[in-house]
Amino acid sequence: MANIREKFVSAAAGYIGYDCTLFNSYFGAPRGTPWCAEFVSKCASDVGAIGKCIVKTAGAGSIAREGVAKGFGKWLEGHLTVPIPGDIISFCWNGKGSYLAEGQDKYFSDHVSIVEYVKNGLIHTIEGNANGSNTSSTVCRKTHKLYGNTINGYFRPNWSLADKSYKENGDDEMNFKFGDRSDGVLAYKSLILLANKLDILKSKVDKSNSFGDGTQAATLEIQKKFGLQQDKIAGVKTITALRNAVIDALTKVIAKKTDRNAVLTEAASAVNDLKVKA
Repeated sequence: MANIREKFVSAAAGYIGYDCTLFNSYFGAPRGTPWCAEFVSKCASDVGAIGKCIVKTAGAGSIAREGVAKGFGKWLEGHLTVPIPGDIISFCWNGKGSYLAEGQDKYFSDHVSIVEYVKNGLIHTIEGNANGSNTSSTVCRKTHKLYGNTINGYFRPNWSLADKSYKENGDDEMNFKFGDRSDGVLAYKSLILLANKLDILKSKVDKSNSFGDGTQAATLEIQKKFGLQQDKIAGVKTITALRNAVIDALTKVIAKKTDRNAVLTEAASAVNDLKVKA
């Protein structure tokens, strides 16, 4: 039986081909009002998530901004995250970090959509108002490069607030070992490569989605460096320790620069430039 997150994605897929009319009407807005966030809100309403783990809003940035403030879910940085189905993806068309130059907060968004799945280094989405003008657009499927520079971040709803039976198997998803092949391993290795650029790690890995000898050596180095159990398995504690070290290193780099926007864009590009392919 599908869980609430899967139902949310299915609800989005069920609207493929619909134009703005239904979603503008849901908000009582004039036909032709920008409706990407209205589409997300309508899908959330269909599965009983509105006001529980997703806010009802017509503002693209408000989904994450208000959602985090209300404790409905968490914000995940675009250059450090492999999204899962049901995550709400936030775009800045002028590039990750451009909101700073515009005096906006980190949740600023020009457009939002729903993640359907991730495969072969591509994020497959279901989007409203993304293939034409406000009046000519329909709900459609699109693809985006994982870690693309226009991806600002993701809002991941706490689905258990809307459905107490829901459980996120986060520990299972982040438990990579020798021989594994997946987009999760790909993201982990991308983080290792970024750690190499920041002089956090010495171990090198290739750019595939396979957990081999190099990845195992890097994992052991991480575990030794941060005083973790040396089991050579990349679990939650290992990945979190590396991610926090990368964020701290980036923060120090940013603090030394006067052009914060340029540095954030550079940091996002550093991962994007890895050109990893599954």
